[in-house]
Amino acid sequence: MIAKSQGKESIAGLVSVIVPAYNAEAGLRRCIESILAQTYKPLELIVINDGSPDGTEAVALDFGEKIRYVSQKNQGETATRNRGIALARGEYISFLDHDDHWRPEFVESSVDFLREHPEVVGVVVGSEHISALKDEKIIRP
Repeated sequence: MIAKSQGKESIAGLVSVIVPAYNAEAGLRRCIESILAQTYKPLELIVINDGSPDGTEAVALDFGEKIRYVSQKNQGETATRNRGIALARGEYISFLDHDDHWRPEFVESSVDFLREHPEVVGVVVGSEHISALKDEKIIRP
């Protein structure tokens, strides 16, 4: 989902992508790489580690200043997403779960749609395919 930021100062054109992460070591790298590979710029990537006991922090810190990394005591998914919204500076806000990834043109096509349809406040997209992690087999829903 990508939506227009509501009720606070924002940076025009900036898309803030919030990635809530708990026990995300296995999928986080692919998720972050898919965000950084977006054709749309400017992007702000906020990764919030919700108290993970695994190697989530190490994976996130590998990306250095390309991301904003926040670590917190475990508060649950809703509180983590709300914290991301509070930190976001973008005109548009989006969430991506740590075990998901986007095609490179996802953000660009979503923002283009929102700009062409000012009466629309958000874009929601379903799964394009589900990947079985073991062998990367594509299963069409």
